[in-house]
Amino acid sequence: KIRVLCAKRDLEGVVEGLYEFGAIHVTRSKQFQPGRPLEKMEAVSPMLVKTRALESAFALERLKVKQTPSGHHGSHSHSLGEMQERLAAIAPEKAEELARRKQTLETRLNDALARKKELAPFKSLRLNVNEIQSRTAFLEFALFEIQQDSGKTLAKAREYGSALMLEEERQKLKMLIAMDKRKGEKARHALAPYAKEVSLPHSASESFAHEYAALEKQISELRLQLSQAESEIRSFVSAHGAGIVSLRKALETEFKKAELPSKFGESELAASAEGWVALNKFHSLENRLKEKLGDRILVEKVQTSEFPPSKLKNPAVLKPFEFMIEFFSLPRYNEIDPTFITALTFPLFFGMILGDIGYGLVLLLLGIAIMRKTTGALKKIGGIMVLSSISTIIFGFIYAEAFGLEKILGFQLHPLLSRVHEEGIEALFALSVLIGFLHVTLGFLLGAWQGVREKHYKHSYAKIAWLAILFGFIAFLANSMQLIFTNYLQFLRVIPSPFDLGLFVAGIAGVVYFEGPVQLMEIPSLFSNVLSYLRIMALGLSGVALASIVASIPLDFASLATLQPGAIISFVLLALLLVVGHAVAIMLGLLEAGIQSLRLHYVEFYSKFYKGGGTQFVPLRED
Repeated sequence: KIRVLCAKRDLEGVVEGLYEFGAIHVTRSKQFQPGRPLEKMEAVSPMLVKTRALESAFALERLKVKQTPSGHHGSHSHSLGEMQERLAAIAPEKAEELARRKQTLETRLNDALARKKELAPFKSLRLNVNEIQSRTAFLEFALFEIQQDSGKTLAKAREYGSALMLEEERQKLKMLIAMDKRKGEKARHALAPYAKEVSLPHSASESFAHEYAALEKQISELRLQLSQAESEIRSFVSAHGAGIVSLRKALETEFKKAELPSKFGESELAASAEGWVALNKFHSLENRLKEKLGDRILVEKVQTSEFPPSKLKNPAVLKPFEFMIEFFSLPRYNEIDPTFITALTFPLFFGMILGDIGYGLVLLLLGIAIMRKTTGALKKIGGIMVLSSISTIIFGFIYAEAFGLEKILGFQLHPLLSRVHEEGIEALFALSVLIGFLHVTLGFLLGAWQGVREKHYKHSYAKIAWLAILFGFIAFLANSMQLIFTNYLQFLRVIPSPFDLGLFVAGIAGVVYFEGPVQLMEIPSLFSNVLSYLRIMALGLSGVALASIVASIPLDFASLATLQPGAIISFVLLALLLVVGHAVAIMLGLLEAGIQSLRLHYVEFYSKFYKGGGTQFVPLRED
């Protein structure tokens, strides 16, 4: 952790120096009184609001601006005055008026189109029923939407007055009735089984036909005006769009700079800034600030018991799995980053569960599409899907499964480990238990190593004691109670008697000594953690059963060749059922394999060594 002390008059120079350096996580200073933003924020803020409004109004969010070699769109070198001149050259008031005019025209056009649609059934009616209705005491008009036989409905309506069938609209017939008001209630009751009454539109024009014609003329004029406005907007965007985006980015940078001193501490004459910097970059920061302010600034290291913020550093191929770690909890600065191990074991578990060449290929294509078409968290999920689908394909060859069949493109597959035969299921059972042992053991070993790193040696010894309980008790059961119902589980006899029981007792003594007797209540949970890995086998078997059922749907190509209508319809329906069935199986497999693999890491594995609770390192500026 570092602290920067300077005279208050040099505050802006410190901000510039820190921002140019970039790789510093600024925290709130505990010295002096809370700081205030720079004065220029009052000028920058309204300018930023205007440029953001223009960017939104003209949909410039996706407009790409070429970066300068420095990577800041050339914005960092502009003074506040220059940015004010750039904004004035854009003429924001004129631009806002242009955007408002386009929005107004669009609103008027939509209203006119909606009214035209409402009057469409009456476009040939050369009278105003509202006016006629208001001038007579006995005549009433009603509008119905026909729901049954139109002929019967029309005949029934004419029993009570004059009825006119209006033009069809979206396969719906409407009927206008002119009748004596005294018969209105009876007419509505009689027509209820055949038609539904709807509201009659009001018109201030001399007739519906006249208003409809006027609307068509108005719509043509509005479309012409809107086209002209859009042409002006295209010209404006072509001339100023890139400048608006560039200026917005420059103003955002200046806004961040102006806001930064609010995290500083201030007195009447001095200011203090605090933050976190990588140890190997301390002198680089010090030199950068001294270049700007010389001996008028002091940069010092601060002794503190606080945990530094965390920044994950992994190869690009592992970056997607950082999402899983961050979703759970970011590691503390001195804590083991489990990203690498997770990137190995998560796809392994996923592939073992799903294990199908065809399903793996589908998920591979889906993962690639997600990576290319999305950003942020979804892109990382796509990356996880790509690696997991590769594992699924590999295990598909091991299991000899492709869309639930033991053949692909006419070639017969031969399983190395079959999930449909008893011997293969026994082997998969043993493999799941072995993986559980190894994964839980690795968690305890990492927990012991974490204790050594933190110099919490009692914590390390306790982890080793738990391992002694695990291996001692399982070996004791295997040796003394013949807990070997399959040859594949012979590895459980790894520790011979009587050392197995001695190891178990020693482990219990270690846990009591280092963690207390209450912790012995966790022993059942320890063994359930290992057995929990049997879900790899169980979910895999349920998945292959579903895939086999779907794959058994028969497609009779011989019948299709006859070109009989019944054969064609039957083939199409069965093919559709086959596709939908496999799609459902893939989605269920994706969810089951993903969620359960994630659970095995979060619950069974991370609980042995990982606490998290770290704070994200947020640099002032990304290089």
